[in-house]
Amino acid sequence: MYKFYFVNKAVAPKKAALSQANEDLAKTERVLAIARAKMKEIMDGLAKLQNQLASKIAFKEEKEQSIAVCEERMNRAVRLISGLAGERIRWIQTIASIESNVVNVTGDILICSGCVAYLTPFTDQYRRRLFDRWLKLISERQIPFTPNCNPVTTLGEPVQIRLWQLDGLPRDYLSTENAVLVSCSRRWPLFIDPQAQANKWVKNMGKQMGLAICKLADKDLMRTMESAIRFGKAVLVENVGTELDPALDPVLLRQVYNQGGTIVLKLGDVVVPYDNNFRLFITTKLPNPHYTPEVSIKVLLVNFTLVPSGLQDQLLALVVLQERPDLEEQRSQIVVGVAQMKHELKEIQDRILYKLSTSEGSPLDDLDFIITLEASKVKSDDINNKVEAAEITQIDIDNTRALYIPVANRAQILFFCLADLSNVDPMYQYSLEWFISIFVSSMAETEKSSDIPERVKIINDYFTFSLYTNVCRSLFERHKLQFAFLLCVRILMNSGDIDPHEWHHFLAGGSATRSNYQDRLEDAVDRRSYTTVQNALYTQDAAN
Repeated sequence: MYKFYFVNKAVAPKKAALSQANEDLAKTERVLAIARAKMKEIMDGLAKLQNQLASKIAFKEEKEQSIAVCEERMNRAVRLISGLAGERIRWIQTIASIESNVVNVTGDILICSGCVAYLTPFTDQYRRRLFDRWLKLISERQIPFTPNCNPVTTLGEPVQIRLWQLDGLPRDYLSTENAVLVSCSRRWPLFIDPQAQANKWVKNMGKQMGLAICKLADKDLMRTMESAIRFGKAVLVENVGTELDPALDPVLLRQVYNQGGTIVLKLGDVVVPYDNNFRLFITTKLPNPHYTPEVSIKVLLVNFTLVPSGLQDQLLALVVLQERPDLEEQRSQIVVGVAQMKHELKEIQDRILYKLSTSEGSPLDDLDFIITLEASKVKSDDINNKVEAAEITQIDIDNTRALYIPVANRAQILFFCLADLSNVDPMYQYSLEWFISIFVSSMAETEKSSDIPERVKIINDYFTFSLYTNVCRSLFERHKLQFAFLLCVRILMNSGDIDPHEWHHFLAGGSATRSNYQDRLEDAVDRRSYTTVQNALYTQDAAN
């Protein structure tokens, strides 16, 4: 107990201190719990605010991305609108043209179908009269058609026509019409081509197609034909007569059929796979051939005989080439350049339409299309500017070339005088190459002059006399005066000193009126060339 007393005396204050400390600790823990509760409440609020901040930041980033996409789309839209601005005018014109063509397509195709089927064997004048009759008949039947429609504007493609002209197609309307009708026909063409112009055009055009040239008398004709049919190449059969080899009938009639899933054609005893790229061209140098109906229904007879307008344009090019070679070279470069640029422009426009038709979703998201459109737009503007500049330059060149038209006109008059000599005697046949050689040599031998009208007069006088002297070497003595008279009459008729009606009255006399003569001419034109019939009637009336 004694020891306990002293121990308790020392421990009692400590126990009191411990009790006091525990009370203080309990108070502190209560304060800490309250503080922790507040802190937890604050942390929860902070977490909520953090979540709100994250969502707001995400919303902000999303809107910024949307703004960036919108701005990018707006920029692309501006670029797209700018790129398509040049196409708007052309598309508006195209839509208006299509809307009118939908109504007029019946009459246009009806007329053009008749041209493809029936018009090609005839001459230019008879075609125009027959075509006018068709238009009048369609108008009377109230069939809608486009005013002033013709096969060239309805069926022809301007870019393709320019490419044909670059390949040597004469630039006159008749030759262009022939080319368009041939391209739209299902029958293979047989060109009546005494001046070999269609032959030259086909050869130049066929270089890219691997053209094979042969004649009916060639031993390997059928082998050449078989190879061309198999590999889809072109064949030119030259200088045919009034009859064709019956072995070619399957080719001419396109007697193809399906064998084992392959289109084939039986050529003789051989069955040949038929390639749709195969092309056949036939030419004859006979000036006025007579083909039987059996031959006429197998091929498309095409009258490619030279006409005055076509010859005049060719001779004008020769004159300018001799007198102003720099001018003619510039003109040729412009023709080639404009044709190529218009061809490229058409390809660009087709590419734009193809991209628009094949793009999926919004075109604003197709960056490749917009880049292509911008590049195409730049090139299109450049091409349009060059084409406009070239056309202005072409006008200046044409004005200068027009000064030499009298030379070309006189030359074409003299050439057709030579062509008419065959009606006097069939022995009198003169080629266009021979005529051109004399024409060129005459220009080279004449005296030069800086005054163009004087130079034109010198060339005309010298060439007329030179041609007369060269032709007279091959004429009988009794025909020389007749030839000189024919030259003088044609020249005076062109200058207006002789009236064509009076000249006709002089030839026909009082026995045949103009209406009677015209009826005889139209009745005979179905069987013969219009020009040949006209000359024959002139000769017959003069003899009477």
